[in-house]
Amino acid sequence: MRAIALIVAITVIVNLGYEETLCAISVAEATLAFSTSDGTDVQVTREHVVRAVDFLTRMFDALRLKEYRQLSEEEVRLTGGEALDICMDIGDRCLQELAVMAVAGEARTAEELAAKLGVSKETIWRDDFRKLEAHGLIVAVRGLGATITSRGMKLVAFVEGIGRQGASSRVDPVARVPQEVAALVRKLGASGMNHDSIATKLGIPLESVERVLGA
Repeated sequence: MRAIALIVAITVIVNLGYEETLCAISVAEATLAFSTSDGTDVQVTREHVVRAVDFLTRMFDALRLKEYRQLSEEEVRLTGGEALDICMDIGDRCLQELAVMAVAGEARTAEELAAKLGVSKETIWRDDFRKLEAHGLIVAVRGLGATITSRGMKLVAFVEGIGRQGASSRVDPVARVPQEVAALVRKLGASGMNHDSIATKLGIPLESVERVLGA
């Protein structure tokens, strides 16, 4: 029964108000304790409400709802330069994991991502989730998996948008790619990244990278 109550709480906490959720969990606590006068009703006492408050407090901590609320309610700003720096720091595998979460629209466990990307679940939990959380891109809860944040969605959109730029952007006369992309190529080149990696990361032809860095 505790497992059922846990699953229900995860669903309703983020969709109902606190009072409604507290009432529902209090009734559940009373039902579990078989608090009744004649077997046909449920009597909720102060003890049941206290237990419900304790249960919800532990759930808030486990789900890290305070951090989630801050990430979802604050205005998410992510400039091109900051996004590029994040991409360089987290690496290609983390970007792939973000893309999977963005498409799924729900939590993904380390086991699921490990099976898809061919690495160990320990590596994803210990290394990748830690990096992604440090940049505010996901919220991870052990046992439940990781969920992409609004900031994470912004980064995915930034990476996907690089390859679609052009029609509405001014084109670099040398590289024949949007000027914004050419600027990113130069920044990555200055960091020491090789030409093939730059082309792969930005989703542009290798010859365009070579034209930018050879100019």
